[in-house]
Amino acid sequence: MASKVHSYQPVSSSDDISSSGSTEDTYCSDEKLYNQPRAPKTWSRWGFVLLLASSVVLNLLLMALTATKLTKRPTDQDCAKQLSVYSPAMEAVEYVEYDFAAEFNSTNKYRGLPTPEREDAWFNLTYKHAVEIPATEIAGLNRSESDNLKHVPEDVGTGYVAILEVFHQLHCLNMIRMFTWYQAGKYPGIPDGLTDK
Repeated sequence: MASKVHSYQPVSSSDDISSSGSTEDTYCSDEKLYNQPRAPKTWSRWGFVLLLASSVVLNLLLMALTATKLTKRPTDQDCAKQLSVYSPAMEAVEYVEYDFAAEFNSTNKYRGLPTPEREDAWFNLTYKHAVEIPATEIAGLNRSESDNLKHVPEDVGTGYVAILEVFHQLHCLNMIRMFTWYQAGKYPGIPDGLTDK
């Protein structure tokens, strides 16, 4: 196969020249156009700087959020809410570390022989008012209307009457305390709440 030899043929001046100028003017204006120094692309530089800056800011925010999530631990209150059944007292509970003076021979206003002051302290500790449980929370306490629950008075609310369990447990502890001292002969008669049977 034979290769074709191409040769350059100049365009005739009549085809290339517009009616307003000569060939020389056309070549000069094209040369000026191509030889002009290009204006710097400031927009592309600013765009790159802006993109880089926003990328840095977003990465810093992402790292801060990640660090916050990794270092944040649930509070005792959060754990109690997740692990406990509903209680109207949950919002009032504050967890503190405390060392009780619980040595066997230690005394405080709740420990020791029965005295009028100690009996008053136990009464004030154990006899508390009832609380209202909203009707929406009854099922979460494994209760229902068929359990013969008592409604609070209508002027108070629409829920049910309840006592916080801690006060029931303290009341039972007080009964054990009184019975123990009664057996030891430290009460002149049968304490209130105990029977002789």
